Formats: sequence, C-alpha cells, structure tokens
Amino acid sequence: MNAHRPRALVLPTHSLPEIWRLKCLALTFDHISLHHPDDQAVVNRMDYKLEIPDSAGVTEVRPGDQMPFLREQDYDERYRGLVSTLSPLQHRGLVDFLPLRPADKDDALNLLQFVAHAVSNAKMVEAAVPDKSMAAPTMIIPSGIVTPTEINLDWVGHLKVQPRLHTLGNPHSLANVHPQWSAVAWLRLGTIAKFVRKACLNDATPAALDEVSSRILLALATDSSSAVTAVQQQDVAFAWDLLDPHKLEPVLRDLNWNEVLKLRRQLLPTYANIRREIQKRVDRLLPNNAPPITNVRAALAELKREFIQLQEKELEALQSLEIKGYFTAASGVPLALSAAGIVIPLTWAAVATSLSGLAASNDLHKWFLAWRRRKKHIYNPIFALQG
Repeated sequence: MNAHRPRALVLPTHSLPEIWRLKCLALTFDHISLHHPDDQAVVNRMDYKLEIPDSAGVTEVRPGDQMPFLREQDYDERYRGLVSTLSPLQHRGLVDFLPLRPADKDDALNLLQFVAHAVSNAKMVEAAVPDKSMAAPTMIIPSGIVTPTEINLDWVGHLKVQPRLHTLGNPHSLANVHPQWSAVAWLRLGTIAKFVRKACLNDATPAALDEVSSRILLALATDSSSAVTAVQQQDVAFAWDLLDPHKLEPVLRDLNWNEVLKLRRQLLPTYANIRREIQKRVDRLLPNNAPPITNVRAALAELKREFIQLQEKELEALQSLEIKGYFTAASGVPLALSAAGIVIPLTWAAVATSLSGLAASNDLHKWFLAWRRRKKHIYNPIFALQG
C-alpha cells in the first residue's frame, strides 16, 4: 500500500462489482485498482509462449488459458461497459485497471505451483465454497484446464514434438456435493492467489466485495475452513466499523460520482489519519520477520482498544452532522461479514504460508515476495472485507 496513495485492489469474482461498493471504496481509499478486461485466467493465453522446432525453423505456440476465471453470462461485455463508465474517474487518477504484462514461462509456472499448493489444501478448498450444495453451481464452469497444469513438449520423432500435460499438486476434491463444486473452489482459489500476490507487489489492500472472497481472506488469517467462528474472527480481526453499510447503500446508489467525490473530500482526511495510525500499530505488532498471526493474537486486543479511541477522536473532528450520520457507533459493534470493512493484521510472509501451506518451498515463498524486497517501503497487509 503506497504511503502517499492508499490503494484498494478489488478481488474479481464471477459477477461484476456493484457500483455502490466501488463508491464506498472511493470514500475510504485514495485509489482503486481493478483487473484488466483482457485478464481472463490465472495464466492467460498470451502470458508466455513455447518454441517448437520444425522443418521450417521454429514455430511459436501459445498455450490456451489455464484456470480461466469464473464468469456469469455476458460478463465480458458488461465489464467493458463498466470500464467505459469509470473512464472519467480513470482520467482523474482515482481508478486504474491493472496492466497486462507478459510473463515468462518460469514466472507463470511459479504462479501455477503456488496455486497448486492452495488447491491441494483441504481447508482452503472448503473455505472457497461456502455456497456448495448437492445441486450444480449456477455459475458457468468455463471450458479448458481448471487445475494448475504444467505444459511440456515431448519429442516423438525427428523434429516432431507433442504437448504433455502434468497436473501440479494434488487438487482436493470435495465430498458429498455436486462434483462441479470442486472445480469452482479451485478456480476461485486460483483467482484469489493471483490477485492477492498482485496486491502484495503493489502495496495495495486486497478488497473483497463479496462474501466468498471475504471468507477466503478470513481463512487465510485463521488457517481454517469456511466455518470460521465468531470467536476466531474476533481473534484475528476487528471491524473497521467507521461507515455503516446499511445506512450508506441507499445513499450511494442515489449519488452520482460528482456527489461521491464531494463527500470523499470531507471523509478522506479522517480515513487517512485512522489508516496511518492503524498501519503504524500493525507494523509495530508485526514486523516483516514476525511469526504467523497465531503467535501475536493477544496483542490485537490492545490494538482494538486503541482503534476505538482513535475513531472517537476522529469523529469528533468532523463538523458535518450529516456525514456523522453515516458512521457507526464507536463501540459494541459485533464483527460480521456485513461490516463496512474488517481489518486483518497479518504479514505477507504469513499470507504466502497460509495460502500455499507449509509444503511450499522456500524458493516459492521468495518468489511470492521477491519484488517487495526491492522496495524501500514495505508494509504489512490490511485486508478489507465487505460481505
């Protein structure tokens, strides 16, 4: 998360983000990043190429999309419409769409290996499908490779090769549900793994705008399945309960973007002060070489108390009674996925371990964090959940 431009990176799902939720993010973050409309899979068709020797020299072949994103019907067309709608905000520097940068084969394979550990982790697979049932999923399961797969070329004769597919890891299959739910879980985890790493590399806050993504992020912090209890939630997180979503939703649905930006100018200083203080305290609790969150949960009680005092102080500084009406009470708000935001203090190294499991090699963890080590400013992540 950039020190001067706090950024929220919206985790994509099978449905479009609701405009009112993007407006809510605009009130609390300086910058919002969304996925590029041509980003279609964990590894896209254009991410890397294979070179095949033949009688004419060398032929370049690009494998098809691997682990394509789940999409509802007409998603691509409607998402491009959203991109067009947000164009004025993009010109004003409030919104951007993550660039598509071609990756080499090694980088693509590292990402797939990372995903392979996630889909082999039974707890993470369970966390990815809180909506599973005996009925078939309502979303469309895309055709193609739905598990992390390495593609190699085998020689079968003089200047003749054929592709060989090798499934990475041991993807966990769900029991007592419709068999397609396993594929849904794998594809959701692949998407989360890809974009949580993008958030890591960009010092951004991973922003989950739906219940499924929120529960996956909670599972990362608790190292648990989807059955995260209220007690566990209180252990690892506290509600960023400044703005009341139940009050805000009807208001934001009616406000146009110019009105949102006017309200934003009044609220951002308050959020900037609160975020700065929270970040200082999180970094104090969790230096970059800190052990996993399970070893520091006791310290979070102090952080929660400080947060309530900080919130009360900042609310008193607000002059507009109308704006104050959008905020929740400073105390006694139970933690729930319906909160405007949930803060989960964690280290990026712990995120990598929770997502991939202990089975992942040190080299793979170094790859996950590689670009961060080249930066002068390195922050621990703060997750934003909006169920």
